[in-house]
Amino acid sequence: MKLRILPYCLALFIYLLPGVHEKAQAQKFSDDEIKTAFIYNFLKFTKWEQTPNPIKIGIVGNGNLAQTIIANLGNQKVGTSTLDFLFVSDSTQLKNYDVIIYINERNGITPELIKHYTSGKPVLSIGVTEDFVQKGGIISIVKNQANQKKIFVNLKNLQASKITISSKLLSLAQIIK
Repeated sequence: MKLRILPYCLALFIYLLPGVHEKAQAQKFSDDEIKTAFIYNFLKFTKWEQTPNPIKIGIVGNGNLAQTIIANLGNQKVGTSTLDFLFVSDSTQLKNYDVIIYINERNGITPELIKHYTSGKPVLSIGVTEDFVQKGGIISIVKNQANQKKIFVNLKNLQASKITISSKLLSLAQIIK
């Protein structure tokens, strides 16, 4: 049943991404645009005890995905909160963000370091590597063998973060305990 629902949820996620739903009929979406849509919706379905404004988002890594995220989400809001994107250049900065997006290792920043600096703090960590949630992250977006996106959520890391993710989103994810 979940396999039938996933394509519809993905289409909804992409449709809800600001600025891209007019392209829905004309083009296929790139892998980076799909990941960006997921990230935006993760932000929409996350609750902090005190909603930050702006939501400070640190990006670890570089490449096309980082540019796609900034280009598509740079002027967006989640609720009344604006999104403020910065590249993380030093691991000691990790504790200063509300969200960490891990694309790839940069300046020695690894998933383990992200966990070290953010554990017990209200920080949502999202990664796009297969082992991100096993190494301390909260959410990971990865391709499965059928080249479809799969969401993994590490429940233990989520609970330690003191943030809440909607049960609707959790129902779409594979839970890691």
